[in-house]
Amino acid sequence: MAEAPHPGERLRDGARREILPRLTLAADGPGLLFARGDRRLTRAPTNAVQSSRGSHVDKDGRKRVLVVDDDIDVLKSLRRLIQDHADVTVALGAEAAIEHMHKVQAEDGTIYDVVLVDFNMTGHNGAWLLEQVRTEYPDCERMLLSGSSQFDLSNFITPGLVDRFLEKPLDFDELIDAISVD
Repeated sequence: MAEAPHPGERLRDGARREILPRLTLAADGPGLLFARGDRRLTRAPTNAVQSSRGSHVDKDGRKRVLVVDDDIDVLKSLRRLIQDHADVTVALGAEAAIEHMHKVQAEDGTIYDVVLVDFNMTGHNGAWLLEQVRTEYPDCERMLLSGSSQFDLSNFITPGLVDRFLEKPLDFDELIDAISVD
């Protein structure tokens, strides 16, 4: 049985690799097995989700942030930058993110305070995901991250879809201000 989803690289059958602290990723045929700590949870074929904490409720009162991108290296970097300032979870792709949000809400009623989404992703783009989040989780703050300017994306972004736009390359202080407690 597989465990909690975790971002990682597709590994060859039988290969194991420590990707992030306390998290192990192991290959199982065409899909991936995901691990978080010692708890066994779910199997995801190619997409992944990983939390910096075992729980989605931060006891320190910090915001719960879901970061979504299709680039594993970007996810690992953003997780490292944000984890000291928020309870951060990363998801590999829009589909994995929305599935994860549904699962977390069904299990314990938790919804994320902030969803930080890259615009350009394989499969569904960031605008698609933010539209899903706006419809299903209207209290969740929606942030869009892109290498394109806000003007360049205006044809894809409907009014009220994005609460905050962050342009790449990211300014660390701007990012922390965006996800920090008000």
